[in-house]
Amino acid sequence: HTTRKFTFICFTDDSKGLDPNIQPRSLIENWTGWWGKASIFSAEHNLSGLKFFIDLDMIITGSLDEILKFPGKFALMRTDEISCETQNKNGYNSSVILWRDNAAFEIIYKQLKEVFTEVTKYIYRFDYWLEMTVRNSEFVQDLFPGQIRDYTADCTGDTLPPDTRIVAFPRDPKPHEVKNCQWLDSHWK
Repeated sequence: HTTRKFTFICFTDDSKGLDPNIQPRSLIENWTGWWGKASIFSAEHNLSGLKFFIDLDMIITGSLDEILKFPGKFALMRTDEISCETQNKNGYNSSVILWRDNAAFEIIYKQLKEVFTEVTKYIYRFDYWLEMTVRNSEFVQDLFPGQIRDYTADCTGDTLPPDTRIVAFPRDPKPHEVKNCQWLDSHWK
């Protein structure tokens, strides 16, 4: 879904069955659920250039070329357009993240590692941790209008809205649970 040169890395605790062109990387910590994605910011991974992260339950439906030209420092999804998160106005959702400058954002992982037990007693989701540690994030919905959409809010019909490139499934349903949806059947492999 891109004409740009890239390295495909899958952060996982189970690399069995991955395409040989995909580089598996460990999640480093044994943190469960969405907390595991914090380790993508670890210096141990030695990532460079633009980083583009999407959750595994996302469906890419079109070219990512415009999104991969992101010139900024840090962007992710805003909760306002996600049907299950509308109470958290201007909150962060980490289903899609773009960032540059590993050193500046290594703090996301490094600080969490130091206080993980205490933080997870009081904070339910990794997204809330991002809200606390990353100030003034850009939002992908503003940068790429109409290209990144929530399934429940925008994509439950048989056709996708124009310009849709990524469909997010942040909670329920997940892609494999959706039945009889023409666009999903043609993109979900």
